Amino acid sequence: MPTQKRRRRTLPQIVRGGRRRARRAVGGVRRIWRRSLQLHVVTSTMVISIVVVAVLGVFLMQSISATILGARDRAARSEAQADRKAVLGYLNQQDGDAAKQSTDPGQGAQQGE
Repeated sequence: MPTQKRRRRTLPQIVRGGRRRARRAVGGVRRIWRRSLQLHVVTSTMVISIVVVAVLGVFLMQSISATILGARDRAARSEAQADRKAVLGYLNQQDGDAAKQSTDPGQGAQQGE
C-alpha cells in the first residue's frame, strides 16, 4: 500500500475557501430574506424593540443617577449644616462660660481655694 502525501493547503487557498463558504451562507440568508415576509416582520420588530429598550435604558440610567447624586448632595449638605450648628453651639457655650467667669470674680476665688 503506497501512502500518498497530502499536499498542505496554502494560506491563499484557505482564504479562498473561507470566502466561498461565506458567500454561500450570505446567499442562502439573502434568499430566505427575500422570500419570507415573516422574517421581515420578526426582524424589524426585534430591531425596533432593541432600540426602544436601549433608549429607555439610557434615559432611566441618567435619571436615576441624577436623582441619587442629588439626594447624596442634599444629605451631605444637611449633615454639614447640622455639624456646623453643633460646633457653633459648643463654641458659644464655651464663650458664655468664659464670660461668666470673667464677670464674676467671687466664683473664681472660690474655685481657687
